[in-house]
Amino acid sequence: MPRVAFCFHHSQPSGATLWLKRLLVGGVAPIEAEAILPAESSVAEELRGAGIAVHVLGLEERAISEAGAVDAARLILNRVGVVSRYREIFRAGKFDVAYINTSVNMAPLIAARRAGVRALVHVHEIPTAARAFAVKRMLIRRWADSCLFASRRAMEVFGPCAPEGRRWEFSPNGVPAGPSALAQKKDALRATMGFARDEKIVLFAGNVSVPKGVHHLLRSWRQVCEEIPRARLLLAGPHHAEKSDPIIDDAVAGKISRVEALGFRSDVAELMAAADLFVLPSLSEAMPLSVIEAMMVRTPVIATDVGDVAWLLGDGRGVVYGNEKELAGILTAALEGGIALEDMANKAQAFALRELTSDRQKKQVMEMIG
Repeated sequence: MPRVAFCFHHSQPSGATLWLKRLLVGGVAPIEAEAILPAESSVAEELRGAGIAVHVLGLEERAISEAGAVDAARLILNRVGVVSRYREIFRAGKFDVAYINTSVNMAPLIAARRAGVRALVHVHEIPTAARAFAVKRMLIRRWADSCLFASRRAMEVFGPCAPEGRRWEFSPNGVPAGPSALAQKKDALRATMGFARDEKIVLFAGNVSVPKGVHHLLRSWRQVCEEIPRARLLLAGPHHAEKSDPIIDDAVAGKISRVEALGFRSDVAELMAAADLFVLPSLSEAMPLSVIEAMMVRTPVIATDVGDVAWLLGDGRGVVYGNEKELAGILTAALEGGIALEDMANKAQAFALRELTSDRQKKQVMEMIG
């Protein structure tokens, strides 16, 4: 039975972190699995609660690219020191494979190489970041025994052909298929949540911040409000004050008409199923889980053309736009019936159930480990 160290790239609940947590909590027999997290967090506690051994390192998770010169030097020294800690864990645990869920952290790959442990790297990299970090691309091409790529576009940046003797595969992010049944309960969910039958509910779910394009959405919303009297915008997710904008601050403070900031919600799947539209105006993404979750519950999606969004929503499965100036018109047309939303949502759910389930991705990961 192979022993696998599952190395999280981040301790906090990012999309890649939540996916890997679900994989482990759901069970990964017939292998022996332990988790390694950069820092202590609620994710570590959930893994322990599921009976999974957890190792916590003293890694500072701030991206070097976001730091000044002094902080960058300190962060680099911190990462160098953590390499030896990873190597100690790999050797003491007698692991056969290091599954490395990477974004900003190359320490486990370097440590796996030094410890003689086979490295499977799962790249959750947005294409722009993949282009920016040539050293990371070089290390992965040179040292990773196999790779899974959560983004087709990022995979192209890394190769797209694997080095000789290595195995590379596209691995689209998956979500549980169970919530697909919520699509049949839309009316009941809307009633429970207090939405009127004639209201047009538009939902955003994610970090309420500039990188997610929420300021673009809010500027467009002013025009939508003028033309659609019963439209209502919900923002579900934490407000990141350090990555905010005055118009986002106003929305969170309740100062924008027909916009409600809900904060963090544990019932996002139900909110998505109850909404008339899901909008993701992100400035950058790889393979956004929120879009896949909306597809799974058969809610129509409008999203910016970033990362693999065009692949997800292609062939009539959603609406993809490239410029903020287009968003207000697209939202208005969708809410007024100018877009065949039901057909679009049906195609999206069928595609998600066929190609984007967590069970399908889990099978691919386990085959690669094996």
